[in-house]
Amino acid sequence: MKKSIVYFLLISTFIQITACKKQVSSTNESQNENELISTVRLNFIDTATNDTLQFTWQQMGGPGTAIAVDSVSLKPTISYLGYIEILDETKSPVFVVSDEIKVEANAHLFKYISSTTRLQVSNTDSDFHVPPIELGLHFLAQTNSDGNINGTLKVLLRHYTPESPKALSLENGTSDMDVIFPLKVE
Repeated sequence: MKKSIVYFLLISTFIQITACKKQVSSTNESQNENELISTVRLNFIDTATNDTLQFTWQQMGGPGTAIAVDSVSLKPTISYLGYIEILDETKSPVFVVSDEIKVEANAHLFKYISSTTRLQVSNTDSDFHVPPIELGLHFLAQTNSDGNINGTLKVLLRHYTPESPKALSLENGTSDMDVIFPLKVE
């Protein structure tokens, strides 16, 4: 009888320990899956002069807190090579979300949507699909010469899964990011 009680206690302790370990690890995994996007930096390099312009969108306190955003100010009739940096600056050290997006390129797509025809943006990098599908960590931005204009530049990041596969349209997937920069071309 004593042996049965000892075996029962050992087995129940083992089950409790392994159940606790599984719960802890799955909680940690789900917390790490979704990084906070606190900072978005758009970098524009003038192809004629190599001058670099940087514009930042920040929401350091997370969703529902104040947003600080620069106006994207570009010159007319210029081609810019661009790239985007996405950071979680609430972590120490700072977590570079755009590096993770690059690794998971097949599951992501950036779209740059200008409210004016004065700015045209096209993605210049691709994912690892065969054939490749555009990604958008790097882009080409071109302004035309139709006079000064104000508008907006919306930056969308779509996330795709096997159930909702990547396509060039925005119908599949879910939104990982949707930020708007004021825009001036003058």
